[in-house]
Amino acid sequence: MWLSAFTTQTVAVVNAASASGGFVPAVAADRRIVVTATRSPRERDHSHFGGFFVNAFALDDADVDKDERVSLLEAFSYATGEVQRRYESENEMLTEHALLDDDGDGEGALEPTAEGPDGAVANRFFLAAAPAAVAQAAADDPELAALLADKQRVEDAIAALRGRRAELSEDEYDDRLEALLVELAGINRALRDRGGAR
Repeated sequence: MWLSAFTTQTVAVVNAASASGGFVPAVAADRRIVVTATRSPRERDHSHFGGFFVNAFALDDADVDKDERVSLLEAFSYATGEVQRRYESENEMLTEHALLDDDGDGEGALEPTAEGPDGAVANRFFLAAAPAAVAQAAADDPELAALLADKQRVEDAIAALRGRRAELSEDEYDDRLEALLVELAGINRALRDRGGAR
């Protein structure tokens, strides 16, 4: 019901939980990328996919085409490869098989490709603009440059807070993190409004 409100945008839905495979047929539609950590609700063991998927957006290794940004397809491919390596290194049977569906048929692919049928949309879906494009825009727009500096400041503060988590009570940590995330969301919204982020 929530997703139906997005009638013109391409939306990505990532469910990195165990037993998440059932989300693919339930959520699939045109202009929608659905990623799950498992291929069925029966794969219930702890999932490692999510951690590798998130890490992909900060690693050069995941940027296969070297365009200085990681597409959803590149992140998916990186994460599935790392999951397989993790199970092999522990000499364990692979108990999670991630899926990606972006053609709306509700049948996710284990090995999507840029050529499709699954993977073509995800290959063009990015969480951020290319760094060179953002840098050029910031050079021409002092207000955009200030927003980008604010974004970096808040992201650094979040990283520092996470590093101090053991020193703080759970309530204090949660309160501080929530305040920073709300501030970051406001900055990201302002950046999207100015065309400085996608």
